[in-house]
Amino acid sequence: MLFLKKLSFSFFFSHHICRIYFSTVVTHKIKNQLFKRDTRLINCGGVEIMTKKFPQIEIIQDLYQYLFDVRRKLLDAVEQIPVKNRIEDINLSWKSIHGTLLHMIETEEYWIANIIQFNPIPTDQYEERPTIAQLRDRWRISQERTEAFLAGLTAENLAEKRTVTWPDGTHEFTIKEILLHVATHETHHRGQIIAGIRQQGFEPPKCDLL
Repeated sequence: MLFLKKLSFSFFFSHHICRIYFSTVVTHKIKNQLFKRDTRLINCGGVEIMTKKFPQIEIIQDLYQYLFDVRRKLLDAVEQIPVKNRIEDINLSWKSIHGTLLHMIETEEYWIANIIQFNPIPTDQYEERPTIAQLRDRWRISQERTEAFLAGLTAENLAEKRTVTWPDGTHEFTIKEILLHVATHETHHRGQIIAGIRQQGFEPPKCDLL
């Protein structure tokens, strides 16, 4: 008798849990379709069920939105510095604050426009040492291109591969790797510029995420 009670309780409990789990999975599946989130199949008791993966696309989009926001702060701060301080060689990766800013812009153009989209941004109109206004304009054009690409980003895009040929040979990277590289590369050089601003006695911008 006790065994039957346990069996009955076990069946009721399992049935109840399955109903809850099935309801949750169906809800997630609908959300996945609505928001086009990346999904994967998991096996639960011999039944394959669709569930969400880590929301990589959303995180990459949020990361780039943060980059776009702090760019404006960085350019505003650099604009307050006298030109002689902006172009002075203070031993940054690209010598000066100005040179490092230009390198950050060129890096985004190279990876996003040239390598990912196969559609280079014309840069012939820019001077060798552009003004801050010209830097803003050039970065705006590159950013608009990047924003448009990110807006339509899919899980399939992230897995696509691009090939680059450098002096040391040919290399292959996924689009996800490229996007993360551009973001971390910009963060690295932004830190250098902030240090350079402070080193010369000026007030750097606050660029924390929180």
